[in-house]
Amino acid sequence: MPKLRRVAGAKVGTPRPQFLPDFAEFAARHNLTDWEGWWSPYEEDDYRFVLDRVGPDDVVLDIGAGDLRLALRLAGKVRRVYAVEVNPLVLGQALAAVGHAMPRNLIAICANALDMNFPEGITAAVLLMRHCQHLDEIIARLQAAGCRRLFTNVVSRLAVEEYDLS
Repeated sequence: MPKLRRVAGAKVGTPRPQFLPDFAEFAARHNLTDWEGWWSPYEEDDYRFVLDRVGPDDVVLDIGAGDLRLALRLAGKVRRVYAVEVNPLVLGQALAAVGHAMPRNLIAICANALDMNFPEGITAAVLLMRHCQHLDEIIARLQAAGCRRLFTNVVSRLAVEEYDLS
């Protein structure tokens, strides 16, 4: 198991439903739970923890990128961001809102992260998804792709933590 560094004073998000009534069928098809849309967006402290720890040489994989609010901010700091979101309604609305202002170093991917090959060259990954039940599989796949760090709130279900994957 990777070494864990915990965030002091992380806040807990407020649950709020965000999806249409047909979300249950979509969730079943992708093996998701009802938690998928209830815990986003996260608190500014959660985003700041990640943003303060990445730099211009990082290539970041944002798993569960949602409305791209963190991915867009990451794109202003890092070499490249791969933003993966399974829900086409959420990602589509985000892309429409960004429009022609889409950063060149941000690649948005509509897919289930469990069904895709992770890009080569990623140095850090973000998994802000308290409900995730596939952490071990994701960590193994990140390590196989050469990723060195993971920022996640999966373990504590509250605080964002940094894992050293090297």
